[in-house]
Amino acid sequence: YPWYRHATKKSNSQNVRPSKKAALLCFSAHDKTTLLRNVTAIGGVAAEYHLSDLAYTLNTRRTKFAHRAYIVAREGEEAEAFAKAASQTGSASKKPVSIGFLFTGQGVGIISNAVEEIRLIT
Repeated sequence: YPWYRHATKKSNSQNVRPSKKAALLCFSAHDKTTLLRNVTAIGGVAAEYHLSDLAYTLNTRRTKFAHRAYIVAREGEEAEAFAKAASQTGSASKKPVSIGFLFTGQGVGIISNAVEEIRLIT
């Protein structure tokens, strides 16, 4: 939209209708304490900004640290979404992840199916 400015407070923006779509907000930090502090800080101002702006800012070009959290929120329901954030945290595994394939038997005669799947993934 030519009249839309990114990261403008809702009170200062014009001609923008609130979205009914849910927004996924991703957070990461070096430790759980910092992660929860960041979530709390952004939760304190989230209602002042459009969630699409917050989602774009938090999800684009971010560093993926070991401790992570996510919030799914809708415009006007930010307080409820951020209140649940503490229970939706986790940390990434320090071990390399192994991937396994399980084929159910359909198309067993075509061995190239497995080869093609591995080629697509790598």
